[in-house]
Amino acid sequence: MWSYIVFPQVEDLPTVKGDFYALGHIPNIMGAIDGSHVALVHPHRSEQVYRNRKSYHSMNVQMVCLADQYISHVNAMFPGSVHEAYILRNSSIPYVVPFLQEDGPDGSVVAAVEPVDSDEEEAEEEDMQNRD
Repeated sequence: MWSYIVFPQVEDLPTVKGDFYALGHIPNIMGAIDGSHVALVHPHRSEQVYRNRKSYHSMNVQMVCLADQYISHVNAMFPGSVHEAYILRNSSIPYVVPFLQEDGPDGSVVAAVEPVDSDEEEAEEEDMQNRD
């Protein structure tokens, strides 16, 4: 049987938010969003566009998942050189969640938080110190 990726409907939000609350005791969460680079074989056209900040070729794929790890949204349209903030602004999420810029129903908000890799953070700090 086929399964489809579907963003939760308004009537599903109490259940979705309840599931997230049960996980982390943070109220009004409707989804967890993140981007990930999916490696590609060296492209023959527009090679530089697909080279990401870690110097390998990729697609920058954005996903939203629910508390039960069910994927509710995927955007795989952008090459690796494109920043995640640009992908979010230009994705269909603002159309699926029309209240992205303001409070949603029952005070819900959509927010993206990018985790910081401690090794990457240390390397950036060292790079900044070496520039002085």
